[in-house]
Amino acid sequence: MLKLRLFVFRTLIFAVPQLALVTGLAAYFALSWGNRLPYQQLYRHQLDKLAEHHDCDTIFLGDSSLGNSLDAEYFFELTGSRTLNLALNGSYGYAGTYNMLKRAHARFPNLKNVIIVQTIDMPTRDVSYRGYLYTARNLADIGELALAEQLAAISSAYNCADDTRHLLATLGGKPKNYLENDYIRQNNEKVRLDSVVRFRPEEIREEQFEFVNKISDFSRQHGLNVVYVHGPCYAPLLQKSQTYLETVNAHIESLGIPVAEGLLPIPAEDLGNALDHVAMDLKRKYTLQYADILADQQLIPAVAGRH
Repeated sequence: MLKLRLFVFRTLIFAVPQLALVTGLAAYFALSWGNRLPYQQLYRHQLDKLAEHHDCDTIFLGDSSLGNSLDAEYFFELTGSRTLNLALNGSYGYAGTYNMLKRAHARFPNLKNVIIVQTIDMPTRDVSYRGYLYTARNLADIGELALAEQLAAISSAYNCADDTRHLLATLGGKPKNYLENDYIRQNNEKVRLDSVVRFRPEEIREEQFEFVNKISDFSRQHGLNVVYVHGPCYAPLLQKSQTYLETVNAHIESLGIPVAEGLLPIPAEDLGNALDHVAMDLKRKYTLQYADILADQQLIPAVAGRH
């Protein structure tokens, strides 16, 4: 009887972690490589763009504040720099942005310029190990993380109850198309403007800058010109958050990445479905602002030649 108990105990000790790993990886593949959820379609759309283009001078990486506000073809017309907008959404965080940078450089070895555009509250959020897991190219990317981070990435595959319910609800039918104008289609929700607060320096999470540091190191090692631009945001929120933004800028610049001085305030009439979303029919207007900010400060050689 004692031997049987020892056998069962040893079997469980071995089997449970293995089962957890297999289940986690299965959830990862189902949720990151599917095509039924908005962020899945967006990720596949951006990978398809990488595959379809043979060369590129400038890439924009970031979240929905970028995806809703930049027209890459118009940016090319303005600057003469062959450009791709590879925006994901906020759930991927800086970690997903870092992995997209590695993917883009592997595809375009002659890449020159990398423009990071993240919503202004990104430094206040949790580190997105889930975003890192979903965008990892191979096991080498996972191996780049410390052991505790690897465990956080794998376990994050379990924290997807809402996605799983959505996925199961849509199985069996034709996937809905969530994309429009090179990004996720905005819904018709109205933004509430009566409760705009401000972001404060004490809300910043220091651990968020780990992946910003990785972006900086990778760019330096490969001779890339990397620039950070704060994504567009509702004008009063920007005005109220100046001290916070100055603190964020100091963190980013201490890692060797210059931060563009110009901001992209969104007046109420230009808002889309969030305080950091431009109405999608105004992409060209804000693309011109990106080009002017980068050119005026001569942060990108290819763009600076426009003036």
